[in-house]
Amino acid sequence: MEPAWLVWARELQAIAQTGLTFTTGTYDRERYTAVSGGQALIEFHILNRIDDAPHDIEMHEKIKVKFELVKTEATIVGFHSTRHRGVFTPGDSNIHIHFQTPDNSQSGHIEKLKIGGGARLCLPAT
Repeated sequence: MEPAWLVWARELQAIAQTGLTFTTGTYDRERYTAVSGGQALIEFHILNRIDDAPHDIEMHEKIKVKFELVKTEATIVGFHSTRHRGVFTPGDSNIHIHFQTPDNSQSGHIEKLKIGGGARLCLPAT
């Protein structure tokens, strides 16, 4: 059985890729972004949740487990919304970004990203 975070990361990636490919609505198209290829640096975290109890921003910070990857092949997916702070995006941001390695061995919430040479950026047309 796969960890829940990996299933969720795959679902997020699939949603973003589908959105970029097939959406026809301006509102939806403006929310999808993707970067694929070599990433020079990815600082990220996962949440070490041991229960499904609700938590606030303070608890969220306490259960973060931070990692760093250097010179890694990965796909970055994310979205932007000014209407969902603290719901779909962190409470202090209008963006939410994840990454996943091609072999699905690593994924997480991106905190800092340095895009490597040769990476492909897919942005919505407006």
